[in-house]
Amino acid sequence: SGLVGMLGSAYLFNNDGGKTTIKGIISSLEQRADGIYARLDEVDVKPHELDLEGFEGPEEYVMTYAGKEITIKLKDPETDAVIRVTGMLRDGYLDNSDKLCLILDDVTLPVDTIYSTERVDLYSSEHMLLQQILYILQDRFDTGRQDDDSSQDTEAPGAVTEPDPAETETQTDPNGGVG
Repeated sequence: SGLVGMLGSAYLFNNDGGKTTIKGIISSLEQRADGIYARLDEVDVKPHELDLEGFEGPEEYVMTYAGKEITIKLKDPETDAVIRVTGMLRDGYLDNSDKLCLILDDVTLPVDTIYSTERVDLYSSEHMLLQQILYILQDRFDTGRQDDDSSQDTEAPGAVTEPDPAETETQTDPNGGVG
């Protein structure tokens, strides 16, 4: 579908009809008995009243639950509606005001709750880091190969070079033939 790979903005609802919005990259669509569902990844949310009891702090919570499915509450900043969302915890961070933000993957919701989409550059921070590592490794590998084989031609691949006539020696035999 044309939706996969797009940044989708969607509504989440509670049982009282309250709603909030989330954004995430639409990673897949799934047909179910009750309709079509979209799975969103990289959904950045601020949890409401997150229970950190038993944890030294938000960092320990994130370390404990990273890669696991969690259900948290969100509070809409405009309506104060509290809505639950379930997803796989990817990571967490503290924003500029030291509030915990969580990044969720596998947030599943009915596709008709998506109210807008836009193209997105899918270069995640992990992808960009891997790309930089690849460039460095390629550079080191190429440098190492040239150091090991100093006789390697620097010509373009497949280039044909003619020998310089001044550098070539032709042996002739005393009878005047090439020999």
